[in-house]
Amino acid sequence: MNINSASTEDEQKKANEYKKLRNYYIKMFQKIDLIHFNSSITKSIYEDYFELPENKVVTISHKNIRTRHKSVENKKSNKLRITCLAPARPFKGYNVLIKALDELWDSGKCNFMLKMFNTVPDERKYLKVVENGFTQSDLPEIMSNTDVLVATSIWYETFGFTVLEALSFGIPVIVSDHVGAKDIVGNAGIIVKAGDISELKNVIEALINDPDNLSKLKDNAKKKEVKTWKQFVDENYELYHKLIG
Repeated sequence: MNINSASTEDEQKKANEYKKLRNYYIKMFQKIDLIHFNSSITKSIYEDYFELPENKVVTISHKNIRTRHKSVENKKSNKLRITCLAPARPFKGYNVLIKALDELWDSGKCNFMLKMFNTVPDERKYLKVVENGFTQSDLPEIMSNTDVLVATSIWYETFGFTVLEALSFGIPVIVSDHVGAKDIVGNAGIIVKAGDISELKNVIEALINDPDNLSKLKDNAKKKEVKTWKQFVDENYELYHKLIG
């Protein structure tokens, strides 16, 4: 038996199966009257594959979200306190974040710390790790010791609740352009190109060098009204009510 021939046949079979599955999904979506996308990223991904029916982007929330910046006091620190609530995985942008911070540290810019809430591959002098994770009840204390939250995923995320949660406490964010929650950042944070170590490093360095800029971001975050669960439900009700007439 020719191994190369068998391999080619197997690849062709998989390609045909994928084509059938793709056509099935396209036909299924053609029967939909309205698509609710939770972010512009989600919409753009679907747009790449087929013509969309009527649709609308409505960002999401959850039942614990409310404007909470008045309920916690952001404690003072002489270091830029960076918090990452995501797992320490490459697809979450952890390697990008660490490389950016390593470059800052090696250049003598050491006036920062990073806090993670899960196991990490390697130790760093600037890294503080809470290995047992966190719960919703821990968030007030976490955010009171945070200057900026980072969500630097390199894969596409349809939303990202950690961004919404940080903003609900009046904490500014640094978000990659692959994170769907970038739609709600506005002037309360900074959006960076996913996987761009240099840009991320420069953004963090600028916050270290210019405390006034950080204060401005914090002020903007504290003024920001986040979407509550009730508002999200009301938006969906209006959307569906309009559809059915």
